Amino acid sequence: MSSFEETLGALLDAKLAPLRADVRALAQAIESMRRSLPPMLVPVREAAQMLGLSESTIRRQIKDHMLPTRRILGDRCAWT
Repeated sequence: MSSFEETLGALLDAKLAPLRADVRALAQAIESMRRSLPPMLVPVREAAQMLGLSESTIRRQIKDHMLPTRRILGDRCAWT
């Protein structure tokens, strides 16, 4: 039975290899596009939700210069 499983595994690997290569190429293309976009500005509340942190933690990280920020129309926003 081990021989059957090995043969099946090898066949699946061979069939999936082109798909895996395509997925890797797409992931690289997406990452390249993401890097070419300007940074996104989000309010502190949204940054906290996106990062799974409290607003006070985000504000503390901003104060400690752990997160870059820009003030927009009097509202503090975090780069993400």
